[in-house]
Amino acid sequence: MCNERLDTPRVLRCVAGFTGRIAPLLLLSLQFPARAACLSSPDAGIRAMQTLAHREPADAVRRIQAAIHSEMTAPQPNAPKIAALYAVLADANEALELDGAARSAASEGLKYAVRADESVRMNLLAALAANIYDVQGLKDATAMIETARATVPSGSITDVCLQITLGNLQYRQDRDDLATFNLTSAYRISDKAGWSSQRVLAAEGLSHALRNSGDFEQSLSLNQEVIDWSDARNLSLDLSVALYLRGEIFRAMRDYPAAIAAYEKARRISEDIGDQQGIAFSDLRSCQVQTEINQWNPARIRCESALRVFSASQSKDVLKEARTLLARIDLAQNRPARALQTLNEVLDHQGSDMPPRQVAMLFEQRARTLAALGRFEEAFRDLDEYARRNAKEAGAERVKQTAVLRARFETDRQVERNASLQNQLDLAKERVHRQTDQLRWTVTAILAGACVILLMAYILFTGQRHKRQLVDLAGHDGLTGLPNRRRSVEVATAALESAEEQHRPVAIALIDLDHFKLINDRHGHAAGDNVLKEFARVGRESLRATDFLGRWGGEEFIVVLSDMTLDIAMTSIERLRTAALQIKLPVKGDEALHVSFSAGLATNESGIRTLDDIIAQADVALYEAKSNGRDLVKIAEASFDSASTGVRRALRRTSRTGTGAPPVSSAS
Repeated sequence: MCNERLDTPRVLRCVAGFTGRIAPLLLLSLQFPARAACLSSPDAGIRAMQTLAHREPADAVRRIQAAIHSEMTAPQPNAPKIAALYAVLADANEALELDGAARSAASEGLKYAVRADESVRMNLLAALAANIYDVQGLKDATAMIETARATVPSGSITDVCLQITLGNLQYRQDRDDLATFNLTSAYRISDKAGWSSQRVLAAEGLSHALRNSGDFEQSLSLNQEVIDWSDARNLSLDLSVALYLRGEIFRAMRDYPAAIAAYEKARRISEDIGDQQGIAFSDLRSCQVQTEINQWNPARIRCESALRVFSASQSKDVLKEARTLLARIDLAQNRPARALQTLNEVLDHQGSDMPPRQVAMLFEQRARTLAALGRFEEAFRDLDEYARRNAKEAGAERVKQTAVLRARFETDRQVERNASLQNQLDLAKERVHRQTDQLRWTVTAILAGACVILLMAYILFTGQRHKRQLVDLAGHDGLTGLPNRRRSVEVATAALESAEEQHRPVAIALIDLDHFKLINDRHGHAAGDNVLKEFARVGRESLRATDFLGRWGGEEFIVVLSDMTLDIAMTSIERLRTAALQIKLPVKGDEALHVSFSAGLATNESGIRTLDDIIAQADVALYEAKSNGRDLVKIAEASFDSASTGVRRALRRTSRTGTGAPPVSSAS
């Protein structure tokens, strides 16, 4: 079960074939086009069934299963038609928010799609990808969709639909930057006559990504497009989902009254159409908001209502989310033992079966619960796990919160131990006043207190040292030894601010190692790790001492070149690119594979003032370098346009020849 109600837009569910058996639904399909279809089917019967899948999905599931059975038991089963029917079945199950059944239908349909047309195969691939939520599954699905995109014409309607699916997958992997890029591209390309379905699907996905990025105004505007589109076509289920997601935006804005109002509207529509899962999701989010404003009893009623529905449907991840909220309520109502039991059951697989966004906070919540029970050593272990996952998934801000929380736990523990010591001393004084002949016991109590103080000092010193180690680990990448993304953001921001104050140039390059997944696949992850370490070494040797090289994530790196103009910056990155070509793969015998990288370069000389803007420019240039053959450095369009004529000529003279590599140029 997806962790947010249809938080990924439903795309690519139309199919081909299946005529004659559902003709009575034809008029309905002509009046109300199917909401979920991204690639439209030429068959009117299929379009009618698509509409039914989003109006009465449970009825659609029964009809489609009967049609599949009829086709498979025919004397000569039609495999392409069966594949098409499975695609519709996946759509109907997704409308019911039964992603396990949707995945199963898509997987089964792919077995029959060998001879089906392109749209059916693409629909099935996208249906499978749209219903995957585990970490490794999301990575595999991303690679699958990228491979599929390579087989279709760029800018085609099929490519746009796959790009929407790719953006949604990246969103679920917390790569809001990549998701925003792909979904924005799809949104703009689909601004054509007859492409309204594609545009509204892109708008829905982009709304989620912008919400996570904090651009609430644009997120609300895009969400309103989806609401208006669904309302105009009388698509009640889709309208309910869009209103629910509007509540999610208001919740992120901390506008809790508006969020609850949106959830209630979504809930009323779900009640009207008998969508029990939709009702449960609205109750779950209302419970979450009510816990934020400390309305514990109403929150418990909502969560328990959602829990009953999710338990009946065996929706494991949202079932765990509901139980997590109930544990939070139990802790707030002074039931820490029951809260701990619930959290232990939720974390029975250490979070491997849950979305990455939630897992880190679960460890933090359990740490609070353990602290409330006085089990500080276990609380510290959970805080360490929270810090590790948080640094990986959420970056600097949450690490900062961890440090604050750690300090709070240390302070609470010290206060508790001091209070215990004070009680012992008070008792000792009372004995002295009552019985002067018990001086021996008083001395013993004082010595015991001194031991406690020494022990506290030792524990505090050890905790501070461990804290410093965690802070250092939070700023550096363990594999390459380079500064990590959080530290890189700090350095790059400081460089831009300094350049702005002193009116000096600064250039930033984003670097992505080419074919890195292929290196891992052919030679193993140990070889890939060695390539990353060697690149870090080569980078430190090739760049100036004043230049900065950091690991941006995965096989991506960032270079900050302070006080450097565009032409010199290009020369530095080209020198690094040449040095990287000398890196040898640990395993010999693969002449077709070598280490190279693609890079995007941007500079503040074009008037850019913020890190987000210059990174966005460099990222677009990097994407262009990847698209134009790799092993290539591209200059962001704004940076290239701002360069002098002499610089442009110098850059063009650096064009490479031989090895088939394209010349260095701007991103334009």
